[in-house]
Amino acid sequence: MTPTRYTPQLARSLCARIANGESLSKVCEDPAMPCRATVYRWLEKKETFRRLFNQSVMLRTDGIFDDFYEKIQSTTEDNAQARRVQLEALKWYLGRMNPTKYGDRQHMEVKDSDGVPVMSISIGRGNVSTDQGEQ
Repeated sequence: MTPTRYTPQLARSLCARIANGESLSKVCEDPAMPCRATVYRWLEKKETFRRLFNQSVMLRTDGIFDDFYEKIQSTTEDNAQARRVQLEALKWYLGRMNPTKYGDRQHMEVKDSDGVPVMSISIGRGNVSTDQGEQ
């Protein structure tokens, strides 16, 4: 029977599997684990579980990146195009799952009416920086 009652031990077990690379769908196929609807309910109602789960997802993204880094090292002329497609999909996925660490860097420049930069803002990779132009 699928458990629906929240326990810290069950939550830690589920999150450990997520952190080790399993998807939530795969974990929830296990009869010893709650179904996805239960997990979503816990995420909505249990702050401690939500923090633990989010941390597990971040760890999983790091593991996915690490695994793919190993694959890149074995790229050959024969599989280069397939690796490129995989890399683009991975960049998209990691950027959505952990945008602070793996997301695209965005840069915006504010100019005055003469086209002179007044302020420059860079956002991404966990940093926000601003440079004020001379006034």
